[in-house]
Amino acid sequence: MANDERGMASAFALAAVLLLLSGTAALLVLSGHNRLAAKEAVETTRLVEGARSAVRLGAARLERDEVLRRQLEQGGAEEEVAGGCFSGSGGSYRTTARRLPEADTKEGAAYRLTAVSWQEAGDGGPAAEPSGKRAYAAAVYRYGEGRLAFVHWEK
Repeated sequence: MANDERGMASAFALAAVLLLLSGTAALLVLSGHNRLAAKEAVETTRLVEGARSAVRLGAARLERDEVLRRQLEQGGAEEEVAGGCFSGSGGSYRTTARRLPEADTKEGAAYRLTAVSWQEAGDGGPAAEPSGKRAYAAAVYRYGEGRLAFVHWEK
């Protein structure tokens, strides 16, 4: 009988150890998923902020470049106003501007600036075209009295 009790105690101990190991393994899997989700959230936030920064960079260029504003006024087409790589973040961006004649007021001409940001290609150089994960941002600005003033972000 003593052997049966020792055998049962060993079986219960083994079951307890296996239960602890499986619980630990489950926690590690969940932790890995949480880490991956957190990494994805950080990357998405960087891309969105990159797109918004690209809109601001495009607005600064449009404000100081009279030739570009004239092209937008005469051609009516969308023009690229900024593009390149964000230093140190591993992301690229492209910003375009379009004049919105229907939104012009006596205060000045209205422009919609749209930007896309994306991760650089794995080889270290910027991707020529947006690929994979990307983010977009758009804002309306008004040019009057020699300044480009922010109006609102678009969704």
